[in-house]
Amino acid sequence: MLKIVIAPSPILSSIAKPVSRVDAAVTRIIEEMKKTLIDTTDPKGVG
Repeated sequence: MLKIVIAPSPILSSIAKPVSRVDAAVTRIIEEMKKTLIDTTDPKGVG
């Protein structure tokens, strides 16, 4: 499970790089992010 970054972390103010194409690595990251949000209970990640 990924670590959830909370405010006021400076990383939340950084500008993300554009995604030029969705490949297997990007898809894997997206799935890890979804699982982290669904499985998080303190505080609840989704909903």
